[in-house]
Amino acid sequence: MVQTLANQPRFHASALPETEVEGATRLLPPYKLLLLNDDYHGMDFVIETLVKVMRWPASKATEVMLAAHHEGQALLMIGPLEIVELRHEQIRSVSEGKKGPLNCVIEKA
Repeated sequence: MVQTLANQPRFHASALPETEVEGATRLLPPYKLLLLNDDYHGMDFVIETLVKVMRWPASKATEVMLAAHHEGQALLMIGPLEIVELRHEQIRSVSEGKKGPLNCVIEKA
């Protein structure tokens, strides 16, 4: 006999036993990705890289780039380590060139 979906038993959420989760949900510690100022990359290059990787409008990328330029560093993002590391690697690979990649650091938030 051929089994079809019509022959299969159907389960509804209300028919399943309820389970309780004991304890609170454990949150992952947040990390920061910081863009550091350097004397090697042009402002336009930094803006283009941030627009491409962070998917920001040029106005936001310009604001962050200027903060790094004037203050020495600027916050790019706060999030779980895996996502912060991914963005860090993307920035480094997109900006790799004769002058080297943009300089970013990861710190605990």
